[in-house]
Amino acid sequence: MKSIKNAPGSTHYRATCSFNIEYENGGINHRDYLRVSFCADSHVFHGTGKFYCIRIQYVNIRGHTCRQCSIPIWDGGYGSQKVINLGKASSICDKWTVPNKINGEQVFGQYYNVNPKFACSNSSTSTTNWWIAGYYY
Repeated sequence: MKSIKNAPGSTHYRATCSFNIEYENGGINHRDYLRVSFCADSHVFHGTGKFYCIRIQYVNIRGHTCRQCSIPIWDGGYGSQKVINLGKASSICDKWTVPNKINGEQVFGQYYNVNPKFACSNSSTSTTNWWIAGYYY
């Protein structure tokens, strides 16, 4: 993964939902989507095992967006993906609030408490897709 991150043109990581199903007609649906510059997240691939605030370029959860804001990302350590805990997002960093969250809801991974309105977890065929690449609109 570090070699992909360090490859020419790899400047961002992003998370999307059900990419292979939702995007058959091309283009990108920015609903339930996250985009972060590697410059803003020096912890990527370090496995910190804690929450930290990062300045993201864009996030959309169920139609609620935030641009250039700081949100708490949980880096579960080695073997665990990054996730956003929506309960913590409303109380730390830039205090971004997403309405209608459920207790303990996390997005883009670790779906212990599933919100049926979030595209990455709304059906048995939903997927969460993480990408490393250049900036893509």
